[in-house]
Amino acid sequence: YVDRLERVIAEAVGRGDLPKQDTHRVARSLMALLEGAVLLAKTRDDPEVLAGLGDDALRMLGVSVQTR
Repeated sequence: YVDRLERVIAEAVGRGDLPKQDTHRVARSLMALLEGAVLLAKTRDDPEVLAGLGDDALRMLGVSVQTR
């Protein structure tokens, strides 16, 4: 999944949709964020752990996220 995600991030960087960055590192970090959040949600039996995951991922990609 990291390789696929890296390709998508690289395409977005190439189009100028995302700032220039180490696409492999960011892809690995995003997968770690997702896997860790899912693990916590399962072990705590609390799907609310996943709340905000999308905004966190966008921040890791360098996208400005408005607070709600």
